[in-house]
Amino acid sequence: MAGVERVTPYGLKEVADVRFYPVGTTVTIVTTGTDFATIVSAATDPKFIFDTLKVSNIEVSSEDTSATGGKGNPELISWSYGKEITFTMEDAVFSLATLDLMFGAHAEGTNGVDDDTNTSIIVDANTFPSNYHVVGFTYIRNKDTGADAPFVFEIPNAKVQVGGTLTMEADGDPTTFEMTLKALKSKDESLVKFHRIGTGSSTTHNSNNVAG
Repeated sequence: MAGVERVTPYGLKEVADVRFYPVGTTVTIVTTGTDFATIVSAATDPKFIFDTLKVSNIEVSSEDTSATGGKGNPELISWSYGKEITFTMEDAVFSLATLDLMFGAHAEGTNGVDDDTNTSIIVDANTFPSNYHVVGFTYIRNKDTGADAPFVFEIPNAKVQVGGTLTMEADGDPTTFEMTLKALKSKDESLVKFHRIGTGSSTTHNSNNVAG
């Protein structure tokens, strides 16, 4: 139709690789073809890297209230409020650091949780995980060309929700490890950001403006 701009259709399927950075990190995302690289301010390494995920879901919801009246009491006016964004990850494997994060625990051991020395993960009543700048990397596929394009999402201020289940049984599938995060508002009002990045280009974003 004349005057109607055609929107490029994409499909989304692939699970994301996810990295957790400290809140306040400036992240530059660089692509070469469909390969990702990241450069972060002050040579900050990610606190956690998840590249064995089975599921990476972003869910957006809100609440509604309506004024009703008249015969049959139909809805006359509706208001939306309370937008909430949750990010859920399901991992095929785990590390002791993952348990530390899932359960709001702390590690006791000689060299932390990243080697084969004796380590204990202690879950107490007073320890909770930090907030993180979450960056996820995946691909979207152009319906017309079949070509994949880099697709990135960011949650600048994500709060880890403590919880999880460790399933141990004699038969059945291996247990997976699920983690849920809630997006908190930044000063620029953003909860989550989505980026389609052109081949050979880059984009820079930061979470220095998260609400304190």
